[in-house]
Amino acid sequence: MRKRSFEMGAGARVQGKTQVAMHPGSGVFLFPLRQSHPNLPLLGRIPLLRCGPRARFTLGFRFMLRLSLLVFLLSFVYTSLPAQEQSARALLDSLQQLLDATPDSDPMRRGDLQHEMGKIYDDLEEYPLAVAMTTRALRARLDHEDTEPDKVLVSAFNLGLYYRNMQEYQAAIDHFDLVVRRAPNRKLGQAYFQLGYTYDEIGEFAAAIQAFTSALEHESFQNDPTTIALIHRNIARVHLNKETAAGALQALPHLDSSLAHFISSGNDLEELDTRSLVGLAHTHAGDYPEAIKWLEATLADNAAGPQDLVIETTAATNLGMAYRRSGQLSLAEKHFRRALEIDLEFAEGYRPDNYVALDYDNLSTLFLSMGMPDSALMAAQLALYWGIESFSPEALSHNPTLEDLSGTNQLDILTYLQDKARAHRALGDATGDAEQYAAALATFRLADELLDEMRRNQLLEDTRTYWRADARTLYNAAISTASRAEDPEAAFYFMEKARARLLLEELNAGRAEEALPEAVRARLAAVAQRARRAAGDPSALQAFRRLQDSVFRAYPAYQQAQIGATPPRSSRLKEIMGNTTMVEYYVGEDFTLALKWIPFQGLSLVELPAPDVWRPQLRAYREALLDPASSLNPEAATSLYEQLFLPLDLPRGQPVYIIPDAELYLLPFGALLTARPEDGLTYQNWPWVARERLVQYAFSAQLLEFARQRRRRGNGRALALAPVARIENADELPQRLELPATIRTVRHLATLMPTDTLVNAAATRAAFREMADAYSLLHLGTHAYPREKETELLSRFLIRDANDQYYSAEDLHAHALKADLVVMGACETGLGEQLYGEGVASLGRAFARRGAPNLIMSLWSIDDATTDELLRSTYDGLYVGDAPGAALDGAGRSYREGVTNPRFGHPYYWAGLVYYGPALPVQLGTPPWKRWMLYGGMGMLVLGALLWWGSRRKES
Repeated sequence: MRKRSFEMGAGARVQGKTQVAMHPGSGVFLFPLRQSHPNLPLLGRIPLLRCGPRARFTLGFRFMLRLSLLVFLLSFVYTSLPAQEQSARALLDSLQQLLDATPDSDPMRRGDLQHEMGKIYDDLEEYPLAVAMTTRALRARLDHEDTEPDKVLVSAFNLGLYYRNMQEYQAAIDHFDLVVRRAPNRKLGQAYFQLGYTYDEIGEFAAAIQAFTSALEHESFQNDPTTIALIHRNIARVHLNKETAAGALQALPHLDSSLAHFISSGNDLEELDTRSLVGLAHTHAGDYPEAIKWLEATLADNAAGPQDLVIETTAATNLGMAYRRSGQLSLAEKHFRRALEIDLEFAEGYRPDNYVALDYDNLSTLFLSMGMPDSALMAAQLALYWGIESFSPEALSHNPTLEDLSGTNQLDILTYLQDKARAHRALGDATGDAEQYAAALATFRLADELLDEMRRNQLLEDTRTYWRADARTLYNAAISTASRAEDPEAAFYFMEKARARLLLEELNAGRAEEALPEAVRARLAAVAQRARRAAGDPSALQAFRRLQDSVFRAYPAYQQAQIGATPPRSSRLKEIMGNTTMVEYYVGEDFTLALKWIPFQGLSLVELPAPDVWRPQLRAYREALLDPASSLNPEAATSLYEQLFLPLDLPRGQPVYIIPDAELYLLPFGALLTARPEDGLTYQNWPWVARERLVQYAFSAQLLEFARQRRRRGNGRALALAPVARIENADELPQRLELPATIRTVRHLATLMPTDTLVNAAATRAAFREMADAYSLLHLGTHAYPREKETELLSRFLIRDANDQYYSAEDLHAHALKADLVVMGACETGLGEQLYGEGVASLGRAFARRGAPNLIMSLWSIDDATTDELLRSTYDGLYVGDAPGAALDGAGRSYREGVTNPRFGHPYYWAGLVYYGPALPVQLGTPPWKRWMLYGGMGMLVLGALLWWGSRRKES
């Protein structure tokens, strides 16, 4: 953990202002008036250090109270603070009298008075009243913006500050954005700065850096090197808040720039604060000796110079972290306790105080490292107590409610909750007490719910992906705890929350969007696309959020769908899986778990070898699978089976759903060997898992349930795309891209099912965009290109278009697909960049995101002719009513049985296509409702004929 301090750009209004909490017994105080909590809980081994009364100031650019002036300033405070507050109250009374005397016919005069009253309420830290007054002023000023636009900017900017003081960050962003949308203006640079700080607070790191960068480039700061240095330092803080080595390395150049200015300008306090951040950066980068050198020097120079207590507590905190991570625990405790001593002295029993909370949380983490879980639990509970004003626990096992966490510093509270859960887990390990495991799991569950709340307003994909990856730490600890507690139900919950949630949430939102009017859907899609393409531009982001908020108010069900539903309970797995066994893998940092569900037996957990054991073999086996010309050594396939599949003890021959994780997404489980093959056997006769049982896949159990519910929405027809079935010499594409076998697949499909085709020159971007959404089955017979690194283009497939030959995952954002199945005969459509905590960012996933989660896709580049043979056989299976997984499995069996050249029995040829989705048939042709109408009509005719015949018989 680390201290966070607020910094301002030049000319910006001070957010922190003078904050003084005098000793309650002195009878002297200044705003804010905070509730005193004299009945503090017992602290165990953590002494509550009480010192004499002392005030803490945060003034201007964080220029702090120097210890050498303490006596003078304290005497000034004691003699003048009551008079200052009395003067402010008297001024408020005078302004209120003027406001009462000003007629409604003079709204600008009333707005000026209300604006000034808002500033005074802000000085008194009575933020709700400051917001109320300034909001009225802003309304009046907006009505007369054409004559006095500058007043609108000032009121909007101040409202942004007031809302952020109240930790209502979304409202703060909206008001800063009002200034940005009126560019150019004199407040623009400051608004960018404040947006950067606010985005950082809510974890929108990409938007924060974009806003700070805009401030850095704004003309108003070009002649202000101090503000530029402060902005560089705030950009560094954003990178450091990621708490990763990569973020630390990105922060260091900005810190170097800031430090050079503060040294040259002789600004000792800012220099020391920046040096403390440099030490923190080296800690996150893993260079602990360098970090300790910087931080020890910072503390020594502060003691010899300004003796600033905030510099001391910040540097001590960061130094304690460096010592803890380097294993020097006693030195870490010394510095953490010193930071706590100072911050408790400042707090004087008033809460919430996030500085004190951070100190206790640091001690909790340290005590865990020292093997003292009881003290760790006490310290973590104290961190929550000091961080949440409404939380007064009666026992260490008690947790705050989710409602208690609104309005708090949620980023830090999330850490405190996880550290408390880890302390419960450690106590359970030490004592074997099942109640400690239960308390740990309950606390992890609360942390997970808080994380969902924090993600509700995140639009930027890299922000959402970052937080999904960051949450993986939480799920690692929670799933490991569930395993230790032998609680498969809890493990199932956290495993489901740990995978493909963004995909599920996007699908849920898409389902909710279908209930919106067409005009609203089109507007949302257009504004969201502009925000994504703007790569974090605050104005584009807020334009989407303003529109989204208005839609939320009008359509509450749409808002509720933005964050996916709670995972199903295991009692519903029979409904979801039928009679198919489920195996859900989880790959932790140092453990591998499999959660299996067997019909009529229920859930159970199986611990498997750690990733470091099987991961090298998996990578070697994949390389062998991609090289059919070389002889295949069966050792890796057999070993992987023995490590990842055999320990599950599944019923022999029963179909299985595999829900993979991490690198397991890249493993075709059907190509594992159940035993070492006998000498002389050809490849197709080896004892493959695919010979023993049907293997199909799912992104998660909950997504499988979603897919089962979202079927039969299309037009009952197939759309087949084959843009490079034939390439003429005059075409714009090179001859080597031709895939002649794709036309055979398309023709075969058309003989079995009602099919429309986009072949060769007809396979244009415009045609696919216009037609694809309506169809029940999509077939892609083309080249595809995965995105395996962040620097590469998005996953995409080849199309026939003179202007742009690639249709990308970004292009698919414009679609609302209704397909029950997407068949991608293209190469490597199941590959892509690994999204930690989400899966693989493949082209298949891009189709799933837009409403078509049932996929046949490829794990490597497969031979064109073999793909044609497998897909034609698969379509034969679909035609006779097989589910896609069974049809694909049958195609593989037929291929292996029909191989005449033994080398073509290599799994490269038959194992690369996999199916993700439910085991339900794809019904094409007449839609079911039309079919029932037809059947009903025929039944009525038959019934009428029988009645007529009966009446004739009576007559005769």
